[in-house]
Amino acid sequence: MIDTLSKADIKRIRSLKLKKNRDDLGWFMAEGEKLIRQFVVCGLEPILVVSTAEHADYIHLKKTDAKTFKEISQLDHPSGLLAIFKKPSFPELDTIQRLEFFFEDIQDPGNFGTILRTASWFGLQKIYCSLLSVDRFNSKVVQASMGSVALVEVEETVAADIIARWKVENRRIYAADMHGIPYKEIVADLRPMGIVLGNEGKGISSFVRKEIEDSIQIPAHKNSSMESLNVSIAASILMSHFS
Repeated sequence: MIDTLSKADIKRIRSLKLKKNRDDLGWFMAEGEKLIRQFVVCGLEPILVVSTAEHADYIHLKKTDAKTFKEISQLDHPSGLLAIFKKPSFPELDTIQRLEFFFEDIQDPGNFGTILRTASWFGLQKIYCSLLSVDRFNSKVVQASMGSVALVEVEETVAADIIARWKVENRRIYAADMHGIPYKEIVADLRPMGIVLGNEGKGISSFVRKEIEDSIQIPAHKNSSMESLNVSIAASILMSHFS
């Protein structure tokens, strides 16, 4: 027998729109069958599945009507299926990552989700972001990541701490900047690398500019009239080239 969604369930699900509640409960939400199945493949079991139709594949399933589903969904066009998961835990890395990224104040959920998806594609197990970056369990980040929030660990930190550690590790450190060294001119060596990418509108902060001597750029085509490159695309290019 399939249970009906209760008022208490509705209240908890709606509360997940706020980061504070996601942190307090240790839960996040995913919507759509493809994404939910991807999380299951990644080893996560749903705490609760809500649907407007019957799904024999899922336990902990509760049904609701389309009107109620629209009220609890965080998508503009609800799919009729959502799941609540416990936030994933990650084992401590036993080796130093040769390539590390720090993202400073990334605000757009689509950008951050794409960054996570790309990081997973190129084998990065962990990335770093500033405390003011969008929450990785924001529903739009989760959707854009296509399950990668369960595959790539994200550590929130401050620029001063990550740069200090990189210097101790003797990394080659670069800040992504329009006036830096073209990335293809940087010759790989045995030293690990750390790269900072900045906010979509403001770029890297004055602190990072002061602390990091070397900068790196992705040159535009000579016929391009664009002022800048999307941060998630820039990250993808650099991950592809240096991983």
